[in-house]
Amino acid sequence: MKEFNKYICVVGLSVIAFVLLAFQRTDKDEDQRIEKLSSFAREMLDLRFEELKAEKLKICKENALKNAEIYVDSLVIREATEDKVGIDAIPIKPFKPNIPDVIFEGDSLDAEPLFKDTLPASESQ
Repeated sequence: MKEFNKYICVVGLSVIAFVLLAFQRTDKDEDQRIEKLSSFAREMLDLRFEELKAEKLKICKENALKNAEIYVDSLVIREATEDKVGIDAIPIKPFKPNIPDVIFEGDSLDAEPLFKDTLPASESQ
């Protein structure tokens, strides 16, 4: 029984030590670590942060412009189709008449010419 109690004591103490070691960091340590960073590293981090921010802003602006273009195009199309006259209001194209079956060659009545100079050469003599 004594050995079992020793075993429990050893395990318990090791668990307590592990817990104390695992959770010993505080916010103060983190603040001190950040303060220790050199000014160059901070400038580089700030620069990178600004670059990422500008890139995200550019992407957001492009998406906003695409959405605005789609919206404006839909408005223009809707306005164009509303002003357009419907298909029923367009008059139907009249059909072309058929070619007559019999074509008259000429007049069947003989008429005298109106002027003498229009007479054929054989009749003028």
